[in-house]
Amino acid sequence: MRRHRIHAAAIRDGLDSLPPSPDGSATAAPSPSAAPLTGDRMLRPREVFVRVGLSRTTIWRAVRRGDFPAPRRLSANAVGWRASEVDAWIASRTPTHPSVGGAS
Repeated sequence: MRRHRIHAAAIRDGLDSLPPSPDGSATAAPSPSAAPLTGDRMLRPREVFVRVGLSRTTIWRAVRRGDFPAPRRLSANAVGWRASEVDAWIASRTPTHPSVGGAS
């Protein structure tokens, strides 16, 4: 059971591949979730919440208001967002003024 908790914490913290061994022979393949979030890759809710930095409730409220892209139905019990739509939303929210949040 302890191993499972450690593994779950490593995945949560983005450490889902093993560090290389001293001789470089025993390395794990990079995780598919470590791939760049571009194109039309489907993002599951947990990935979207982390990437956007907003809570689950805030995201779903924004979807209802039409302020955030609507998810797509992947199966009877799964939804996902297109990475390109989430990236576009993030780009539209990114401040372009260099002194945002600071006093001039």
